Amino acid sequence: MSDQATTQPKPQEISCAQVRALLSEYVDCELTVQDRANVQNHLALCVKCGTESSRMTGLKELVQLWDGLKSTPNFHEKVMQQYISESRMMDSKPFTDAADQARQGTQRQEQIAEDKREARPNSLATLVAVALAVAATAVLIYFLFFSNR
Repeated sequence: MSDQATTQPKPQEISCAQVRALLSEYVDCELTVQDRANVQNHLALCVKCGTESSRMTGLKELVQLWDGLKSTPNFHEKVMQQYISESRMMDSKPFTDAADQARQGTQRQEQIAEDKREARPNSLATLVAVALAVAATAVLIYFLFFSNR
């Protein structure tokens, strides 16, 4: 495997405003590898942005649970407003802990995907290895059975 394939992008420092602009795409896993690394680096250092990321992740999960839920048009809006209001009054530790868990889960998923890519055998190398094994076996059989006659 080449060094480029294993080299992770070096995170660059970005501001809170830049993170907030990218946060929705970050939560939806729609960022480039470089932008994702930049945001993750910032979130690891900034409690305020980490808390906001956790809140947004919680909102996304809440909205996903709503699929197929029948309610009045204002219900979703009121629940979202209540969720945001209450989450802002809470201690940030549960949110930062949830953000850490989400990051770890994402990193595990990315590592599993990378491991799967690395585990794929190289078709040409496999073909050559099989051909060499067959040739070596044929030569061995020839010498064992036909060279003594």
